[in-house]
Amino acid sequence: MPEPREKSANKASAGLPATLVLTLSVTAGIFLLLLAPVYLLLPTTPMPEPLPPQHQNAETLLFGLLILAGVATVLLLPRRLDQWAAAHSPAAADLLAACAAGGLGLLVVLARLAHHLAGRNLLVVLGLSIIWWLVMAAIFAKGGEGLRALAAGGEIDGGFDGELIGGERAEGRTGQFRCGLRTGLGLGRSHQKAENDDETHTHPP
Repeated sequence: MPEPREKSANKASAGLPATLVLTLSVTAGIFLLLLAPVYLLLPTTPMPEPLPPQHQNAETLLFGLLILAGVATVLLLPRRLDQWAAAHSPAAADLLAACAAGGLGLLVVLARLAHHLAGRNLLVVLGLSIIWWLVMAAIFAKGGEGLRALAAGGEIDGGFDGELIGGERAEGRTGQFRCGLRTGLGLGRSHQKAENDDETHTHPP
């Protein structure tokens, strides 16, 4: 009996870890994309001497935009990700979330490196954020089949390794059985030979 369509769709939905990771990654990506324009466009707030000027207006605006981005992402992304996972596979959704998180980690490392080398790195963060968004959009739009094939290849390799491990274990158990069988036969022959020797000594010809 075929399963209902709704149940099959639920089976093909993205997992909770992938949804959480991608939601946080997209929210962080929005924040990093808006960071440089907001800091560069809004003026600084003068502070009493000897304190330097502060970006209070930019920080307040960024905080509000971060909350809005988080709420919008939580409301919109899970349903869209479920549709994407149903079209490809939940394992592909896991790889998509891993690519997003790994790309953000690389972005932060490169931004910190640029900060140590050149000092101010807002434009570097902006450029890296644009690259991250372009790459993720391309993967989301065109890379679903590739991620599904990659995930399927990993599952096949894992199953093949499991069969090999099971075969090695089965072979090991067979070897132990054969070794025990040979040992038992050897002990039986030795015991029989000893009994024959005793009978020979007891009843000489």
